[in-house]
Amino acid sequence: MGEGVGTLSTTAPITSTRPRLRINHYMGLVLWKQLRVPERPQILFTLSGGPSRRLACLHAPYYTLTVRAFDGKYNDTAKVEIKIANVNDNPPVFLKFNNNITIQEEMIVEGCIANLEAYDPDIQDRSAPQHIQFDVVKEDQKTLLSIDEQGCLRLIKPLDRDPPNGSPVWQVLIAANDEDGGPSSLQSTAELIIILEDINDNAPILDMVQPVVWRENQPPGKITTLKAKDYDSEANGAPFKFRIDDSAGPEITNNFAIRNG
Repeated sequence: MGEGVGTLSTTAPITSTRPRLRINHYMGLVLWKQLRVPERPQILFTLSGGPSRRLACLHAPYYTLTVRAFDGKYNDTAKVEIKIANVNDNPPVFLKFNNNITIQEEMIVEGCIANLEAYDPDIQDRSAPQHIQFDVVKEDQKTLLSIDEQGCLRLIKPLDRDPPNGSPVWQVLIAANDEDGGPSSLQSTAELIIILEDINDNAPILDMVQPVVWRENQPPGKITTLKAKDYDSEANGAPFKFRIDDSAGPEITNNFAIRNG
């Protein structure tokens, strides 16, 4: 039996039809991604649909997925890294502080009367600058109190305890704004209670119906009961002692007298 020798050749390069995935590195939040098989451009894969729940950068800064391409006979896999882009979606958080302080009224306290601290949960590194801006919320208190970027609350003017314009207890609201108070910043508030210790800085005032009427030629006797009030606390108020002023002339001192008690 005879043997023959021949040569098998091709007129064009032979390429494998086995799918291979080529994925470029992707930065940021992936909502969808197309994966193309370079050797077979008609094969197109789409990663879509989104996660089954909302992803937070605080929980995991990135996710790694394994993607598989299969043509019925051959398959290939590739890694897809999804990095979560952080957004400002968490307001500042105040650290615990002494939110109930007592100071004396009508006195400027040197230094800070309170120290407040807050951090931005969107900044994972607590040692990094938090870019928190503090503010006194109530407009009528901004001329009396100030707070700097370090959270030091100071008195600008003394606080009054007594009526008609003062109060024994002051409720102060402090706002913390992230992103240095920028247009997209988020805000949290904290309450501080200032209790004022009273000092004896108000004189008593007569608190009775005036004028007192006394008819002429009536026999001597009780004309009226003197009553007074004091805007200070009870410790600096009643009981009061009444007397005729030392500057009164004889026509007063010879005809009138005050009996205390």
